[in-house]
Amino acid sequence: MDLKIVSRHKNPFLEREEIIFEGQSDKQTPSRKDIKERLIALTNSSQDTMLVKKIENEFGSHEFSGTAFVYQTADKMKKTHRAYVLKKEGLLKEEPKKEAAKQEGKK
Repeated sequence: MDLKIVSRHKNPFLEREEIIFEGQSDKQTPSRKDIKERLIALTNSSQDTMLVKKIENEFGSHEFSGTAFVYQTADKMKKTHRAYVLKKEGLLKEEPKKEAAKQEGKK
């Protein structure tokens, strides 16, 4: 997978750096995890402060592009984004539902 950073923009109000990237893959579009690992290596950031927001590609094409955010702190990222986004990135663990816990307690 070839990946390059097209532009970087600092957003001081949200305390993050916004990155636009492009890439090309030999087979299928790489996973968020693979792209995130590659961007971490290119930007020298940590796993806890990076979030891959969007990955786009056209059907039948091996090229893709996307957007990623690098926050100054993990707490700022958790305050800015909703829980489902953090779960998708693997940064927030899913809690068991209350109803399932109640049913297990009744048995």
